[in-house]
Amino acid sequence: MIVGDLVAFRRLRRSGGAPQLVVYQLVSGMEKTIAEGHFIGRLALSDRLVVWEDWRSGLPEIYAYDLVTSTEFAVARAQQAVWPAVSSQLIAWITEMPGGQGRVQALAIRQRLPSDPQEPPAVPSPDRIYFPQTKHYLSGGFKLFWQTHGGERIFGYPLTEEFSITDPATGEQIVVQYFERVRLEYRPNAPEDQRISIGRLGAELTADRAAEPFKPVAPFPDSPERRYFPETGHSLAYGFKEFWENNGGVALFGYPISEEFVENGRTVQYFERARFEYNPNATDEESRITLGLLGREALQRMGRLPRPPIDTTMLTR
Repeated sequence: MIVGDLVAFRRLRRSGGAPQLVVYQLVSGMEKTIAEGHFIGRLALSDRLVVWEDWRSGLPEIYAYDLVTSTEFAVARAQQAVWPAVSSQLIAWITEMPGGQGRVQALAIRQRLPSDPQEPPAVPSPDRIYFPQTKHYLSGGFKLFWQTHGGERIFGYPLTEEFSITDPATGEQIVVQYFERVRLEYRPNAPEDQRISIGRLGAELTADRAAEPFKPVAPFPDSPERRYFPETGHSLAYGFKEFWENNGGVALFGYPISEEFVENGRTVQYFERARFEYNPNATDEESRITLGLLGREALQRMGRLPRPPIDTTMLTR
């Protein structure tokens, strides 16, 4: 089956056994096996979806694979579902009924937001990790960066899938993914060792805050306990300084853009790409300093996540 430069087909093994479902791109020559290990029946193809009769349960069901997000999902399960068809707007199939009758059924295709929860994989893969805590996936270069730069402790869990945006500063198309504490960015035109970085959420979310403690401070000589940054006119001291130096420094978090101050009952400090928070009641030393939930806050401002409920416990009549 061919649509545009995409070809979907079943590959029969010379040794016998169940076929493979393969997608081949004519222009690039890229090939991908998207289902195997069980019988695969009739196929349907659009410019984004591969849909097929799937017999993994022993009965015909309809499964689909999203070529953009590399996601497999069930369309019709636990029923005699055959003869799939797909367009840009819907997936249709026939459900076989007793007495040789059939019923045509259809499912509308809705454009999903990157923040919409995802279904767990039918077959787990080490190349694409699913996080049930937030119902999102992590794969490819972002997965490697996440794993090698602190994982959940630094970044938190993913809150979206990967998606493309236009960088307002450069006009460049970049790939981003939001996590609880940060936004990861992939810039294909950057030098190889700089293609993945943390986005400037700290600077973006405080762009309208010019009063103290965001006002630059007077320069002073550096000491082992305190350091001045002429790049932003701010300083870094004691525990926050040690955490910054031991966990990636300017390459990961950027420069400080505020001094330490108390916000919502916690001592915090903003950086170009993060917010450090001091938790005096932490039960272990590793949890005493953490990154604030800037990724979650950014998505809430965008309307992609619900805002937290208002705390009314301190309100009086």
